[in-house]
Amino acid sequence: MIKILFTILLFSFAALQARPGSLEEISRAIYALQKDTSVAEMLRIVSFIETDLHTYIAKKRYYLPTELTTLPCAIEYDPVTESCFIHLETKKKNTIGSGGEKYVTKSIFYKGTASEIVARCKQTAKGSSEIEIIRHLQGLEGIVSMYAATRYMESSRPVETLFCKWYKPGALGGVGGCLNHGMQFTLPEKVGIACDLLVGLENIHAHGVLHGDITAANCFVHISKDPITNGRKIEAVIGDFGKSRWGQEITPDLYASDIFDMGCALYKLYYNKTVPWQSEEYLAGFAGSPAAVIEAIVKKRRDEILNKKSKTNTLSIEEEFELTILYMLHEDHAKRPDSTILKNNFIVLSNKLRG
Repeated sequence: MIKILFTILLFSFAALQARPGSLEEISRAIYALQKDTSVAEMLRIVSFIETDLHTYIAKKRYYLPTELTTLPCAIEYDPVTESCFIHLETKKKNTIGSGGEKYVTKSIFYKGTASEIVARCKQTAKGSSEIEIIRHLQGLEGIVSMYAATRYMESSRPVETLFCKWYKPGALGGVGGCLNHGMQFTLPEKVGIACDLLVGLENIHAHGVLHGDITAANCFVHISKDPITNGRKIEAVIGDFGKSRWGQEITPDLYASDIFDMGCALYKLYYNKTVPWQSEEYLAGFAGSPAAVIEAIVKKRRDEILNKKSKTNTLSIEEEFELTILYMLHEDHAKRPDSTILKNNFIVLSNKLRG
């Protein structure tokens, strides 16, 4: 009996001795991700999460600012997914971007030694259904990956945050977009990005959602190394569902407006410039109405390509890509192809490029 008790005590002591080492291993792994907070400070944070966080969760305190915990970083917990996050917004370089009412910073998705950096999108909560819509679409291709979402009060105002995959380099367009910072894509890469985005749009519409705010700034690309070719592997998704609608009747002309908006985003991708009616010159009043610009530029170019096709019965892949975009921008919404037809068109182009 004494021998059994001694063995139990010895095992317990060994477990306690191993615990700090485990915490230090986690701390070093997280430190390697960001290197702003020292290993010692990160050890404090990790120890707090492992030993003290549960007491706050029991009190339904899910957002823990630094002044509450005296830790170097704020902690946030999502009770729905039981996920914990460490904020990294104290450093300017940890700001990913901002747009509209969103402010996006880096956070650590706490998963022990498998922790990773994610994007934390913070905005004032206005009763929007964005979180519910993204949850409704989770797991579908072409849709931004959301790990968790929270709502809490900050300085007497409601705040909601979305924790999503950190897409690098990030937005396709917009002020901080990769296209506005000199990034170049090959034709096969452009076709692949278009395919990904149209798969996303097809899934959005198939699940009864109207996005309502598709722009190049709300389309995100993630570039990694392809383990097979050692070249670039590009993933593109649609995000920012703050103006989306779900659970109500959506007419075909409204879905067609999403097609038009996606056409504007792909116009930016293909030509590497903003559509004329969204340019600063137009907004400053130096051009005609959007309808007049579409008539003068889009229709003219579309007719040129169609005339060539009628004479030669052939088009280059570049011209087919361009023509598809120009149909998405058709002035008659009833003549814009739906997302499934468009997706299939780009799949055909992709297969042609592969030979």
